[in-house]
Amino acid sequence: MTFRNFRRKALNNVMLSITGVFAFITVSALFLILAYLVYNGGKSVDLDFFTQLPKSTGEVGGGMANAIVGSAAIVGFAALIGLPIGFFTGVYLAEWGNATFSFLVRYMAGDYAAQAFTQLSSTFLPVLVVSLLGAAQGAYYLPAQTAFAAMGMLATAITSSLVVEAARDEGATHRLARAMLRRICVLVLPAGAFVALAAPWLLELFGSQYRAGATTVLQLMMLSLLPRVPVALYVTKCRLENRTGMLALLQGAQAALVVGGTAVFAPTAGLVAVGWSVVAAEVVPALLVARPVARWLRG
Repeated sequence: MTFRNFRRKALNNVMLSITGVFAFITVSALFLILAYLVYNGGKSVDLDFFTQLPKSTGEVGGGMANAIVGSAAIVGFAALIGLPIGFFTGVYLAEWGNATFSFLVRYMAGDYAAQAFTQLSSTFLPVLVVSLLGAAQGAYYLPAQTAFAAMGMLATAITSSLVVEAARDEGATHRLARAMLRRICVLVLPAGAFVALAAPWLLELFGSQYRAGATTVLQLMMLSLLPRVPVALYVTKCRLENRTGMLALLQGAQAALVVGGTAVFAPTAGLVAVGWSVVAAEVVPALLVARPVARWLRG
């Protein structure tokens, strides 16, 4: 390896690390605000919140019925516009499926559906935790989700660069995939291991209650980063092979495991059930995709 290549790789690793750190800081601030809102506002959620109109400033009580009705109206109008477009797009794909535009529509539809499932498991999950376990447990969960989301963003940034580079040089796909695997093992997994080991002290920054209530779930979510590696590589493989339908199926299965496992086991097992659900949502797909990913890496 020449000095120039060594310097380029070292600079690339440094920049990726800096990006990951700032992504973690940015997302942490957002989730801290959300945790504050959930912890203090969750206590006020009752039936009146959904059925009553807002009170005047200074008056106690009231609800958000007008906002809920307004949101339903917006969703309804969006459905009136979007459903016919989706229906006729399906007809177009069925009749003229070999055209270039049809390929783009298929690719974007599958990728969009996959992203929607990803958002379901990340955005809806804190709401589900609050509804099942209460506002305090929801607040304890959010720092763990923040760290997990930051690690996921770093892994996504690494694998996304593979899509861009491999699109320019298809013959180098296998070599680039192995390079991405090395970067994940060097950057993401050690950072996850550090967060897992230091979880009690990191959560102590939020207070002793967070340390007692969220240490286990944070450690479990960091543990799930290990089986997430083959899943992330398989997601990249699907994008490169234009198999976004399989990508949507995979992400949908993961969302079902996370949300379903939390809904079933959290009422009895508590917040730790969320962590085990996240682990299951990564381990099960990892076992299914390990063989094709291994063959892909070998080339």
